[in-house]
Amino acid sequence: MLNDIDEINSILDEHAAAEALRRSEELLRAVFNTSPELTCVTNIFGDFVEVNDAFCSACGLTREEIIGKPGNAINLWANLDRRHVFLTLLGKHARVSCFEAEMRHHSGEVRACLLSARVIKAGGTALVVTTAKDISDACPVTAYL
Repeated sequence: MLNDIDEINSILDEHAAAEALRRSEELLRAVFNTSPELTCVTNIFGDFVEVNDAFCSACGLTREEIIGKPGNAINLWANLDRRHVFLTLLGKHARVSCFEAEMRHHSGEVRACLLSARVIKAGGTALVVTTAKDISDACPVTAYL
């Protein structure tokens, strides 16, 4: 009888843990997708693993058009020399903060952005989380002097 009760408790614990994990994943997905910061996750080869809604909007592409593709295939960088510098810094330091770059929308419009990235490990896999802030419309400081 005790074995049956232990087995039932074990099943209930597993169910509760699975439900808590589902709720946690749902919360993180909502936070990720509603963030106004352009955010993407790539593997170490540069293939897109995940992007948020702000990233898709800024690129002018759908999630389906981005996920699984390498960064250079969707032609985001307006200046490939800056991309090389960014990737070199990321490779050397495993993080980059406030890197100025020009990014290209699917329509061809070029926007100034501040990029930050960090190499992380998730499930034993190295990934790069990159955030970007569009600064094209920011007021220059000299306007207030």
